[in-house]
Amino acid sequence: MRALLITVGSRGDAEPYISLAQSLRQAGCHVDLFLQKDLMHLSTSLLTRMESHNGDVGAVNIHELPFTQMDFYKYVGSPSHGTEPKYDSNPRIRFIGVVTDVIGELVLPCFPMVLKQCTNVVGDDHDTTTSETLIPKVIVTSSLARPLAMSVAEKINTQHQSLPPIKVCLIHLQPHVPTDRFPPFSHGADACVKRICAIFDREPSASHKKVMMGDDRDKHSDQKKNDQIEKCSSMRNHDDDDDSHDHAETEQYYWELEEFHHKFLEERLNKTRAQFGLQPLPFDDNYRNALLGRDGGQTIIVNAFSNELVPSPI
Repeated sequence: MRALLITVGSRGDAEPYISLAQSLRQAGCHVDLFLQKDLMHLSTSLLTRMESHNGDVGAVNIHELPFTQMDFYKYVGSPSHGTEPKYDSNPRIRFIGVVTDVIGELVLPCFPMVLKQCTNVVGDDHDTTTSETLIPKVIVTSSLARPLAMSVAEKINTQHQSLPPIKVCLIHLQPHVPTDRFPPFSHGADACVKRICAIFDREPSASHKKVMMGDDRDKHSDQKKNDQIEKCSSMRNHDDDDDSHDHAETEQYYWELEEFHHKFLEERLNKTRAQFGLQPLPFDDNYRNALLGRDGGQTIIVNAFSNELVPSPI
């Protein structure tokens, strides 16, 4: 049982994945975790916790992504897209230009090393028993590594068609489009680990139920969280029609930004895909359905915030 985790961003992006690696390991998974080289030191605490827990049956291997947060700033001042005068009215489009430069220039070049880590332990493709044991069953990815993770999974699924396809789990730690409804809590930790473990037909073990995503929760904190949810709901002054209208506008804005994201990255993404024998990735209904988790279970979406902020994955 093998899971591969890729996170790109700041410390706030890395630490949840480190805790997730701990939880998956305690559930019996073999985990490969990719971290930026300036964040590798954060994994020391994970390795220390692993050594102190007797009886854990999984393992975690840490792999270095060859760039740092400082490299991101190369693209902040002069992104290759999104700076045209026609985009002046929407500064988020410029921000997407920065994001797609980070993905295109730093993340996508890691395709060979991530692919190798997924497949370098696999021998004969016809050895189904060995291949099924060693190839990851899921790639868990942060938003900045999403194009990389989806393309690597597609490549492996193409190469090993006799095996169950690798699934991609996309974890949104923050919304793509901020709104005034951003809630003061996260409710995705238990569901995230449970959903990933379900891929392996396993339930999370009792030993790690209080370690998920760095959240030591008990009945009191769960009740407090539920009270927050109810309070957040009771504070809404919109009627149902206004609610639906607001969400429709948010959804439309979300897809507009996703289309800019794809447009700015398209040339570099498809060049990388072509190098590994993959067809271009169009921005079509199939791609939209994947981003919604509506592609037959191939893509799993976990939102660590209210699903009202983005199109619901259900």
